[in-house]
Amino acid sequence: MQHPWASRVDGVLERLLPPSGHACAPDALLEAMRYSVLAPGKRLRPALLYETGIAFGADPERLDAFAAAIEMLHAASLIHDDMPCMDDDDLRRGRPTCHKRYGEAMALLAGDALNAHAFEAMLSQAVQLGEPGCKAALEAAHATGLSGIAGGQALDMQAQGHGADGELLTRLHEGKTAALITASVVCGALLGGADDAALVHVRLYGQHLGMAFQITDDILNVAGVSAALGKATGSDEARGKLTAVSVWGLEAAQDRLRMHTDEALRASNALGSRAERLSTMAAALLSRSR
Repeated sequence: MQHPWASRVDGVLERLLPPSGHACAPDALLEAMRYSVLAPGKRLRPALLYETGIAFGADPERLDAFAAAIEMLHAASLIHDDMPCMDDDDLRRGRPTCHKRYGEAMALLAGDALNAHAFEAMLSQAVQLGEPGCKAALEAAHATGLSGIAGGQALDMQAQGHGADGELLTRLHEGKTAALITASVVCGALLGGADDAALVHVRLYGQHLGMAFQITDDILNVAGVSAALGKATGSDEARGKLTAVSVWGLEAAQDRLRMHTDEALRASNALGSRAERLSTMAAALLSRSR
């Protein structure tokens, strides 16, 4: 199920992504980029950026480029994550993965191009916004690099068949999933002018929400329905991947999900009534089925 902000960010993405026939690149590359980014999805990360930014007084127009860029970064990570050299998945968001549709080389380039295009969008806006925009772009860069998605994906690859290792799994989840979710809310808060004290609570909210989100994914990979998820279930166990269920078991994983959700709620509650929507989004994770 998409968040209410999905139609807005999809419109921004339509404007920012070059259409087929653009002179800048071959149509196949442009089509692969659009195919992956505009595929039906939850748009959780842009929604979090919008909700946090607005909670601190930002207009949606101030947030648009960063919300779209965050979704581009997420889509790029999914393209690369699905490739045969990584998780080798055939299905994403209910349809063939990018490399299945356009080939491995074009999928790799689409992910690379989306990463670059995301930072072009953010930095173009940051030039106008000054320090808050620059800090937000830096936050996004940190979330996609060694301490974020790239580092987390590397740990994920190394961890396959590693055996139950809770510490390694936590580091993996913090990088591969929680980092970009955290960046989404921190970017929104920065663009809204949040002070340092509020940013502490915003960051804690993002970190715990990100962990809760990934643990839910791990649980659904075991207990979910493929048609509802839009991707194959049971794939983690088949590959010997390190997951919350393989390390802690289903019941303990559900306990950890509740713990992280409670901590996310505690952090959002510390921000007062302005963060009510963030609390609602955290609570909804406990009942999601996709």
